[in-house]
Amino acid sequence: NGSTGLVEQLSLRMAQLRDGAGNLITIPHSSVTGVVNHSRNWSRVDYRVSVDPAADHVKAVDAVRGALEDLASDRRWRGAILTPVEWIGVDGLSRDWMLVRASIKTAPLRQYELRREINARVRIAFDEAGIGLGAPIAAEFMPQA
Repeated sequence: NGSTGLVEQLSLRMAQLRDGAGNLITIPHSSVTGVVNHSRNWSRVDYRVSVDPAADHVKAVDAVRGALEDLASDRRWRGAILTPVEWIGVDGLSRDWMLVRASIKTAPLRQYELRREINARVRIAFDEAGIGLGAPIAAEFMPQA
């Protein structure tokens, strides 16, 4: 039914989830038609950033890769990142933006805090390299979670 959250209780009859706002959602198994698990064994950050289309694409990809590799070597984040860069590259183009996209394999449920830290580090890397951000990108190109 579109509910998301952390599973707090699971019984033979129902599942209880706690959503991001703190609400407890009770779902009877009879109404469950599908389940997406974001935390079994590992998670992933599907990282996407809109870049100024006039920017050097190699420099932009290198800046994102550098930010990811620096994060992976940071002691404070060592246990959170399983694979710093699974793949990376320019994933879309328009006259208003260039989409740089990367995939990072993470420990379960660490993807949300990592995305925030990646954003901060990519912003610094772009500033240092003189790379501007692109226009906002349509929802179909942006991450779901």
